[in-house]
Amino acid sequence: MKKSKRNFLLASLGILISIITISCGNSALPLMWPVYTPDWDEFEGWDRFRTSDSEVYNYSFWNYIPSSDGLYPIEINLCKNSGAQGWGYGAIFARQSDGRYYRFLITAYGWNRLDYFDPISGYTEVNEWTYEDAIVEGLGSINIIGIEWDSGNIRYRLSINDQIVDYFYLNEVSSDKQLIGGMSGFLVTIGNEEDESFPYIPVEVLFRMNEPVSSP
Repeated sequence: MKKSKRNFLLASLGILISIITISCGNSALPLMWPVYTPDWDEFEGWDRFRTSDSEVYNYSFWNYIPSSDGLYPIEINLCKNSGAQGWGYGAIFARQSDGRYYRFLITAYGWNRLDYFDPISGYTEVNEWTYEDAIVEGLGSINIIGIEWDSGNIRYRLSINDQIVDYFYLNEVSSDKQLIGGMSGFLVTIGNEEDESFPYIPVEVLFRMNEPVSSP
């Protein structure tokens, strides 16, 4: 009995020493949970965005496809593997040379939204967050965003998984917000400190542009 108690105490001491060693200083967490700085790379045929950097809470990151300039329709496969499920990811389209564009976002909870952006005033809501049955919910689910320009009716058709979810008529916004042509690409929004779990769980989103160009 005494030997067992002694062994238990030694084992407990060893665990305690290990915990103290691992927890010393600010280098402990990176040793166990790598901090991924915001980056786009190629991963098994997808364009991947990944970060677990606490310096970028509430930021947005985008990746334009230059060869997509002015070409429609747009079709993008996208899949959020990890990160706060209520924060959006999706497509940028009609991006102009002066930095103005539209963004079409979905969330892993099944919501979608359309915004206009300009570098001076930031984002302006075009269509508010709306729940959409067509979205396949949950992390690790693949969805397809579609954007098509209808010149006859001067509108964009927005679809998710081949179901039209909205018609965006340009006459619904002021003339300075009416964008045609331009580049398209991918966008990821990062949640706030309360919603994300950095550095333990990174934000990771995969994209593949089917139309108008293949990427990567």
